[in-house]
Amino acid sequence: MYDLRDYSMAAVKLYNKSGVLEESLIDDFKRTAESTIAPTPVVVDLVGSPMELTASVQENRAATFVRSTSLKRVFCDGLRWTNQYDSLAVSVSDGPIVSVWPTSWRAYVFGCERFATGRSLMPTPIVVSPRAGDGAPLTEVKISNGRELFQRYVLNSTAAADGSSAAFDRTLLLDGFVHRNLVLEATNADGHTAVANLARSRKAGSTAVIFCGDHTNVSNPAVCRAPVDLDPPNPHSFVEDRSG
Repeated sequence: MYDLRDYSMAAVKLYNKSGVLEESLIDDFKRTAESTIAPTPVVVDLVGSPMELTASVQENRAATFVRSTSLKRVFCDGLRWTNQYDSLAVSVSDGPIVSVWPTSWRAYVFGCERFATGRSLMPTPIVVSPRAGDGAPLTEVKISNGRELFQRYVLNSTAAADGSSAAFDRTLLLDGFVHRNLVLEATNADGHTAVANLARSRKAGSTAVIFCGDHTNVSNPAVCRAPVDLDPPNPHSFVEDRSG
């Protein structure tokens, strides 16, 4: 996934025509996040009739969830082509529901002066809840910066007498100047998971790898190749020699 071109979304889970999970690329998605313009994660479920679609829902297969203001805006809010500043409010889940998770944060330094900084505080609200009708409580909420673990919460919540379970609700206060591409993962007691799209933060004008809206070229002159694979390290050096 990380070395593909000209795409804006990718299937991180694929179900074949028999309803069997044939491919899961969550780890590949997290690796691609390190290139700063990861695709919107979606599910592809190969159904061929309305009955098969109904069966997919009844079997609780993973699905694509879009946080939107209205049904008419679902495509614009979560399924369109993304630009270099986007991170659409989309998650993939067969269990927990990610209802609040930030998208993109860009901090500015005006006039390149250290004393003229923009607002660097990045409030990062998180709300994850069990799916309606699913009594399995949440057991873990994990945040990774690409493939590197950033924050992990192990939960001991249990289902109430009526079968409902508590939601995970927390707000992190992060530094918006720090270049991060955070992926949220949540797991319930049945082992079902949710993976949310990136919460991106970066300082505008920095030498970080930033792709153009075509997802192929880079818009930062300090970087001359794309996409970037951070494993192994980039062999190219962009350090200017001023010794002479």
